[in-house]
Amino acid sequence: MKKIAFLLSFIFYKLLVISMKFVPMFVIYWFSDFTAFVLYRIVGYRKKVIQSNLDRCFPEMQEKEKNTIIRKNYKNLSDMLVESIKGYTMSKKNMASRFNMQNLDILENYFSQGKSVIGLTAHFSNWEWGAAAATTYLKHKSSVLYKPLTNNFIDSDVKKNRMKFGVKMVSIYNTLVHFREKTEIPACYFMVADQSPSNTEKAFWVDFFDIPTGFLHGPENYAKMFDIPVLYFEVQRQKRGHYIINIHVLAENPKELPAGEITLRFAELLEKVIRKRPENWVWTHKRWKHTIPENKTVYKRD
Repeated sequence: MKKIAFLLSFIFYKLLVISMKFVPMFVIYWFSDFTAFVLYRIVGYRKKVIQSNLDRCFPEMQEKEKNTIIRKNYKNLSDMLVESIKGYTMSKKNMASRFNMQNLDILENYFSQGKSVIGLTAHFSNWEWGAAAATTYLKHKSSVLYKPLTNNFIDSDVKKNRMKFGVKMVSIYNTLVHFREKTEIPACYFMVADQSPSNTEKAFWVDFFDIPTGFLHGPENYAKMFDIPVLYFEVQRQKRGHYIINIHVLAENPKELPAGEITLRFAELLEKVIRKRPENWVWTHKRWKHTIPENKTVYKRD
């Protein structure tokens, strides 16, 4: 029964992707507006989670302002969903034309030195398009570490669609093996790094919005293990369907930094980015569902 359900879900997904191929960009935003209306006004999708997260992060903010953020957040989520599906049918040239890549000299410098980099991203604006578009500009060999979908049929198709832009999709369960692989061309390892960690003992706990928050241990650990510079790719929406990517250097020489420093730098920068445009972060995640273990240290600035 489970396999049949997965197959039916795949057929529905595939029909949706194929239909999107023939739908103009301006029309997909009609679908997005409708989806946002349903999620916000009718379903109230995870509205309590969004409200709770905003209350914790912005205790000083007026309710009217929070409600505006919530409404815009559903619009951001809907845009990301329809754009991601549309993106599977877009050409590499079309995708690249919708992104303005800043600070490219940073990557050029690392490439000329023969250095690989770790590129951190977050669930902000359209991170799905961001990683795909970046491969157009990068000389580095690009790969994305991702968590495989439960539905194997959809997972296989999503991987195929993402890889057409030249990015290699690697399961997070093969992360160490992937980092150990020797490459003739310097690599850029993309990792979405703002998820709530399932293993609270291994997580780095840092001060994030004045809340002890667990972050994935992988980015910092692999950066130190292989001494790979860490960058943050900030994706900001300029207008619907058009984005700008700014590159920030988080760690030049990871092995020289104390424990937790790389993760803290990422958290600090991400918080600044979110505070500028809070509606563009995915507040539907239960980001603070875990509490800090008694034996863990919270890394923060004095």
